[in-house]
Amino acid sequence: MHKERFGMLDGLRGFALANMIIYHTLYDIVYIFGHPMAWYQGTAGYLWQQSICWCFILLSGFCFSMGSRPLKRGAMIFAFGCAISLITAVMMPEQQVCFGILSLVGSSMMITYLTEPFLKGVKPLLGLFICFGVFLITKSVPMGGIGVGDNIVSTLPHVLYQWEWGYPLGFPSAGFFSSDYFPLLPWLFLYWTGWYGKRVVGDLSRFSWLKPTPPILGWMGKNSIWLYLVHQPVVYIILFLLNQWKIV
Repeated sequence: MHKERFGMLDGLRGFALANMIIYHTLYDIVYIFGHPMAWYQGTAGYLWQQSICWCFILLSGFCFSMGSRPLKRGAMIFAFGCAISLITAVMMPEQQVCFGILSLVGSSMMITYLTEPFLKGVKPLLGLFICFGVFLITKSVPMGGIGVGDNIVSTLPHVLYQWEWGYPLGFPSAGFFSSDYFPLLPWLFLYWTGWYGKRVVGDLSRFSWLKPTPPILGWMGKNSIWLYLVHQPVVYIILFLLNQWKIV
């Protein structure tokens, strides 16, 4: 059965992707080609990066039930994330990606598919508040503790961070580095916040303003995975050439 598509959701995903492309372009300029930007490397840049990620992850969770074959699609997205990790490890080890945004979204889709019967047993509004609360409390887990957002209130046992392969769960060992890192703790719970958000809202067909597709951004949203995969090497090649010509 063909599921109804809501163009404004594609447009919002496209808007998040456009911001992500611009953010990654500036990242390359600052960290690969060596042109520091104080605002980008400070609080403003961090808040911008977080807003992009939050929007992308919440939307992915919100749209989970609106797509088809979530297990297969989740496995495909996770495989793309693994491919990015492998390619960056070989080609650009100083900028290696370990469990980046695609690995998170792909694994979250598969986990949600497998745990959906349990998730549906929780009332939507309650589930939304619980998941968002757990997300806020565990957001600092990769930094060594729990608290409120990025502020650690209580440190976690050091033994949790001694396992070399603990980083997908949110327990990176000493010396771990990833230029794009989104572990299951805390980000799975933000994904589930979006999932419960869709259940709280219910049937979207009653919102006629969600149906029109914004030009350009709507197209970007529909093709977000492929554009995400392509934009990074394209941006790097363009910046490399501009750098060779002394423009960047």
